[in-house]
Amino acid sequence: MSLSEQLANLVRTGQLKPHQPAPGEIRSHLDNARDGLRDAARADNSLGSRFRLANDAGHDLLTAKLKMLGYRTGSERGHRDIL
Repeated sequence: MSLSEQLANLVRTGQLKPHQPAPGEIRSHLDNARDGLRDAARADNSLGSRFRLANDAGHDLLTAKLKMLGYRTGSERGHRDIL
């Protein structure tokens, strides 16, 4: 199954919604990811904090990519699971 077919299926099930990002929206996700990864690399942060920061950075990168493709996740419970 192609990526476009997978995305279309997620739209049909309501897990993704079509989305036209506002100016700067994608840049904001990329900046947040960069900052989170930089902080995750700091040895003076606890391992738990470093993991959460890196995980959140990954989420920001995937969210940016989805928005580049014209989609966003829904806000219902479990929306992070599809990323």
